[in-house]
Amino acid sequence: MKHELQMVHRYRKGIFLALSILCVTLLTAGALFLFNNLMLRQVNEQRTRDYLVDVSAQVASQIDARIAQSIESLNIIRDSAVLLGPEALPEFITRKESVAGFDELCLAENVEDAEAWISWRSSSLAGEDMIQPGQARLIMSREPELGIYYAAGETREDPVLLGVKSGSLLTRMLSGQSFNGEGTSRVVTRDGELLAAGEGNEMSGTLRDVWENGTESEKRQLDQMSEDMHAGKAGVATVRGSNSAVMVSYIPLTANEWYVLTMIPADLLSKDVSSLVQSNLWLTVLIIAIFGGVLLTVVLLRRGYQASLEYMAFVDPVTGGMSDTRFRSEAARLLKKSSNYTLVSADMQGFKLINNIFGTEEGNRTLCHLYRTMQSCLHPGELLARASADLFYLLLEGQDREEIGRRLREMYHKANAFNQGREDPYYLELRFGADMAAPEKTDVAAMQERSSTARKTGAAVEGGCTFYDAEWQRTQLREKELVNRLDASLQAGDFRVYFQPKVRLEDRRVAGAEALIRWQHPTKGMLSPAVFVPVFEKYRMITRLDQFIFEQVCCLLARWKDEGRELCTISVNLSRQNLEIPGFLDRCRRIRDRYRVDRGLIEFELTETILLDDPDGVRQLIDRMHEAGFSCSLDDFGSGYSSLGMLNQLNVDTIKLDRSFFVGTNDSTRGRCVVESILKMAGKLHITTVAEGVDNLQQARHLRRSACDIVQGYVFFRPMPVEEFEQTAWQDGRLRCVDTEGALLDPRMQGGEGSRPASIVTFLYRPETGSIRFSDPFSPVMAGVTEYPDAAAFVRGSGVLNENDEEEFFDMLGRCARQEAPWAEGALRFCVSDGRYEWMEVHIHRENGPDGPVIRGVLVNTGSWRSEVARWKEKANRDGLTGLYNRTYFERHVRRQLAEKQSAYGALVFIDVDDFKKANDTLGHMVGDDILRCIAQRILGVFRHSDVVARYGGDEFVVFVSNMTREVLENRLDRLCTMFRNPYRNGETRYQIMGSIGASLYPADGEDYDTLLANADAALYEAKRRGKNQYRIFRVTDPQGGTLEHPPAES
Repeated sequence: MKHELQMVHRYRKGIFLALSILCVTLLTAGALFLFNNLMLRQVNEQRTRDYLVDVSAQVASQIDARIAQSIESLNIIRDSAVLLGPEALPEFITRKESVAGFDELCLAENVEDAEAWISWRSSSLAGEDMIQPGQARLIMSREPELGIYYAAGETREDPVLLGVKSGSLLTRMLSGQSFNGEGTSRVVTRDGELLAAGEGNEMSGTLRDVWENGTESEKRQLDQMSEDMHAGKAGVATVRGSNSAVMVSYIPLTANEWYVLTMIPADLLSKDVSSLVQSNLWLTVLIIAIFGGVLLTVVLLRRGYQASLEYMAFVDPVTGGMSDTRFRSEAARLLKKSSNYTLVSADMQGFKLINNIFGTEEGNRTLCHLYRTMQSCLHPGELLARASADLFYLLLEGQDREEIGRRLREMYHKANAFNQGREDPYYLELRFGADMAAPEKTDVAAMQERSSTARKTGAAVEGGCTFYDAEWQRTQLREKELVNRLDASLQAGDFRVYFQPKVRLEDRRVAGAEALIRWQHPTKGMLSPAVFVPVFEKYRMITRLDQFIFEQVCCLLARWKDEGRELCTISVNLSRQNLEIPGFLDRCRRIRDRYRVDRGLIEFELTETILLDDPDGVRQLIDRMHEAGFSCSLDDFGSGYSSLGMLNQLNVDTIKLDRSFFVGTNDSTRGRCVVESILKMAGKLHITTVAEGVDNLQQARHLRRSACDIVQGYVFFRPMPVEEFEQTAWQDGRLRCVDTEGALLDPRMQGGEGSRPASIVTFLYRPETGSIRFSDPFSPVMAGVTEYPDAAAFVRGSGVLNENDEEEFFDMLGRCARQEAPWAEGALRFCVSDGRYEWMEVHIHRENGPDGPVIRGVLVNTGSWRSEVARWKEKANRDGLTGLYNRTYFERHVRRQLAEKQSAYGALVFIDVDDFKKANDTLGHMVGDDILRCIAQRILGVFRHSDVVARYGGDEFVVFVSNMTREVLENRLDRLCTMFRNPYRNGETRYQIMGSIGASLYPADGEDYDTLLANADAALYEAKRRGKNQYRIFRVTDPQGGTLEHPPAES
């Protein structure tokens, strides 16, 4: 609950934090953009100012240079002119006009004549400049627009040379820097009187507008410029009018203290940049607007999503009521105020059945019905929520157990009220568990767990309630302690394998044992499996213990074999949880093969409960166990889940009758009849029977008479550790026997109880005379006699038939004699040794002979067939000559292993003995057969015990190796070739063996059996083509004949 609430709070905080970061990011980005724009504006303005100053300086420099050049030329001409006489002077002046670039030159006799000439040439002069003795200067004329230069002498009486140039020359110089028509230049006096102007007068309008209509601040800019000009200073001023801004540069000229004014728009250089800046500004505004929209959308979506999240977190989608998260939150709030509450856990038994039969929709309607019913029974302030599936939690006020129980029973009856008046009522069986709050126990999750524990532990029905007991918690702690200790105890060897021997009733010999487990706990001492096995099953850790026991059994069987002991079958319990592990059976097979334990020596005991989940899967599992070389026993048969029909469906080898048949009220005449029925059915199906938990000799004797095969129990042996089992079960390497009282006997003294009876006995019964004749004195009670004149007296008085089967035998004879049935058959228990009965099948039919009607019968001893069945099963998989697996088993095994992908890689090896027909022809078939047996043993010696070696047919052998790399395979094939080079020897007979070998790799050369076999066969014939007596690994050849992959190593 806290986790879900924290998740919602974290989500809210995360969204708020994300939105805050987004807003701050947008604001910061906007501020940085504005700051950058301001900086860019300032930089552009400074660049414009610098640019204007540079251009203005160039213009001023050019004007100064032009004026200085003209004055210098005029001075040179004057110096020459004053030296000439009146005759040469006109021609000199005219020549110098064109050379010096003057429009007109005039040499006045003195200053007054010069000034008069100027007045004659110009009606209006710009400025107040006139001729100053000793100087050479430029005087500007407005009308006409002229530039008059003069060069005067030292006194007013000295001649003055005057030169006229067009005023448009200066104008053109100023217009050359018009800044593409956007700016203009002026030459003015310090007082601002215009002397010359370039193109463009718009800027002057801005200055005039500011001067006439500008603000005080704007006019102060013009005043400052005027002060600078009067002071002879240069500078730059920005004048901002109502419509535009003008940047003015004023630089003084050397001539006449004039100034060059250069005016350009203030945004001349920044105009393009400003448009980009403005575009970026609008783009930024647009982005901010978009982000704002996105932000608004996110906020709206967040609110919607938050509402959905809160709905999912706090509302149950099935019932529409409170969810478990909200229940925990509200319950925690109420329990903080008061602990006078009881938390109830409720569920419905068989709810899964409703879903499976009627569908999920009907199941949901049932849950809604339960929710509404329980909600209608709540008091104000009490809570109800569906936690999952059919699990509900209620928080009820009060802690009176009787009152709580009464209210819950009321809910139960109200939930089943719909059954009233129905012919086919269907009751919703509710179970309740409750936990009472206490001041120190108000954690809601813990209370829910405790109430659920009470519900599962209790057996209350029809609305009854089980209240939580604190002892259960202590039990859980003890269980957890055992679970936590499992790994350490496995490593420390604290688990001990015990064995309880089984005794075969036929000869009272030890016929096997069941492997059991004990735990030598470091602090608790020796623990019985009843203490820890259910705990490990509950926590799904029992498979690790099963594997430990299995490997210990394999290790001991291998040691006993090496010690030369007579071996017996060991039963190993198999938990149902092993079935959920993929490939567990192959893992067991590999462990067994690693210890080289013979097939058939290990029996898996399956409990009946395994059949509940997947009967078909269990049937297939048992078949696979048989293929892998394990026998199978059905444990606890008859304990509640099994039926006699099950024996016909499952190919089990043994059934173990549950000990409940032999204790308490079941140990009675009625109980014995049930046991005899089971034994009879098992006998017909050739299934070995084991009676488990037999405690006294009377039970053992009865089971012996009832044709039970094996007994396991304290009547003969208790479970014992390995060392004691080795001393008890064997003497001089042979399995011991027990006498009729359970005492151990020397196996050499137990010679048996006569020879084993014939498997098939025929008899002839004459209804008219009542006589009977047997073909063989199969029972010791017959004392060698085979014919009896009174069959009834013999059977009822001799004990040849079990007393419980006598009436059935005569009923079969009577029905045939009365011709009620042409034939009859059954299974009856006949005495085959002293006090021991075995099931024999009885088949009879009626015939009409020359001496009247007769009934012929056949007795078939099924007990003697059982040991043959196991041999037949194994024999069916083996080759009769070599003892290797046969072709049928090999194909079935490899196909299954490939289909289940039990190996990541492997190989199929095909072996053919070269020129074997020559050995048969020259040495004979008997020697040839012995050579094949020799080759088979040599092949087994090369490959691993886990590899499958088979005789494919004739002189051909096949091997399937799993999880073997190419390198290792080539090493084995090299050894195989070396083996073939060693000749066969038998006495004086010597024969050189040769073999060709082909191999294909899995999965490189194929992923199915047929492809691998075909490729291995192709590689085999390639080896023969290359000269025989070598191996080749399959190669793929392209249509052009080139080898693609993978070349084999040469042998």
